[in-house]
Amino acid sequence: MAVFTLGLLGISALSWSTVLAGRWTILSGTSVLTTFLVLFSQGYFRVNMVNDGTVRLRLAGSASAIGVTAGLFVTSLPSLGQPRVPAFVSLMLVLLGAAATGRMMGRAMVRRLWRHGHLRANALVYGTNELAREMAIEINLRRNYGVDVVGFVSDGTQPATGSSLPAPVYAVDVDAVDIDAAVAKLADAQRRLAVDRLIVGPSTGGDEIAQQVARWAAAEGLPVHVVPRFYQMGMGLDSMSPDRVRGYPLVRLQRSAHPQLSIRLKRVLDVIVASTVLVAFAPVMAMAALAVKLTSSGPVLFSQDRVGQHGKPIVVRKFRSMTVSDESDTEWNAEARVTTVGKWLRRSNIDELPQLFTILAGDMSLVGPRPERPVFVERFRQKFPDYDDRHRMPVGLTGLAQVVGLRGDTSISERVKYDNLYIDQWSLRADLEILARTVVAVLRQKMVEREVVELERAMRGREMSSAHDQRSRRDRNA
Repeated sequence: MAVFTLGLLGISALSWSTVLAGRWTILSGTSVLTTFLVLFSQGYFRVNMVNDGTVRLRLAGSASAIGVTAGLFVTSLPSLGQPRVPAFVSLMLVLLGAAATGRMMGRAMVRRLWRHGHLRANALVYGTNELAREMAIEINLRRNYGVDVVGFVSDGTQPATGSSLPAPVYAVDVDAVDIDAAVAKLADAQRRLAVDRLIVGPSTGGDEIAQQVARWAAAEGLPVHVVPRFYQMGMGLDSMSPDRVRGYPLVRLQRSAHPQLSIRLKRVLDVIVASTVLVAFAPVMAMAALAVKLTSSGPVLFSQDRVGQHGKPIVVRKFRSMTVSDESDTEWNAEARVTTVGKWLRRSNIDELPQLFTILAGDMSLVGPRPERPVFVERFRQKFPDYDDRHRMPVGLTGLAQVVGLRGDTSISERVKYDNLYIDQWSLRADLEILARTVVAVLRQKMVEREVVELERAMRGREMSSAHDQRSRRDRNA
């Protein structure tokens, strides 16, 4: 499909520039390349199960306009003669027509191959309720969808319909806190059935497992389609954008939040920024080291074992802000041991600067979940189902949880939520935004911390009130 479109874009633009005596070749060439890159980056060539021509036409029009605009910037308008608005409009219409025609030709060819059994995808459906059954039957019957449902996943909390399902059921009867067995079973099913797509239907329970299954599939590179909550209403969704089965939307999640090129660029950003900050703040670090050495006995740097990406042990170093203690690896809140200089270092976040050397070594990143000590990692992974998911990305000097005030002795469950939200929706732009927000958070540190403390106090009060109401109702019923 991409080849069809690129060929038609090139031929059409070449014909357009030839008609205008060749003076506009550079403009048309730049416009073609820009238009194609915009279409490619926006998933224009992805073939959905259900035709979405209206949405794609809007995208093609936007890309054509961007392409022509880029061409105008690249070319030297005086060398082209007096700019002619009709010529620019005609080029945009040429690109729009070529993009739309190329995609229609490519889509028709792909759907023809699907109907003849080629290039088809095998899908697992998460859920065994009636809607999941109806969706599977329709998908299997409509050959032009290009998908075959080869199995169902039951989380054990909703009734399976047994033999009435058009494919075998893989039950995941495990506690939501420990889903290793579920993932192992699904990985085995994926290999044996050659599964290359996951459809997550509306579940009557087991949301934690559904989330973990979706993350597993995304990590394996499988496209994940989700039936959103309130799917019956059809509100808040572009009715023409997602695939639709049985009239209900199938929203495709981003295939991978961590493309390798972007990950490499993240590493380049880490090295450039860390090196620049180390050079710029070298005098400040020298003064901080001298202050620590002169005001308290012990080493200038404090070293501690932490857990990094994929559970890898790393060593984190900071300027020492507390008195020396043998219990630092297991002590959660040690504010009583903070020195006078240490308070200043912590308040200004200068104590964190030596971690830039760890970033240069590749064990950390500028932005990511904060690394934790091994003893607390073991404790938290038993208590919080999503805690281990924090280790999918490199740990960071700062992170989304930190810029919203979740640092120090704050809610671990909230940190886990924000850390996984960052990873699931990661992008280089998000890293840049978090770095900018970190500067603001440092300047507003006391205000941010006070807001977080007040919020957590209010949440705990609400939970205590709810528990008290439940006890009162039980006493009255007794």
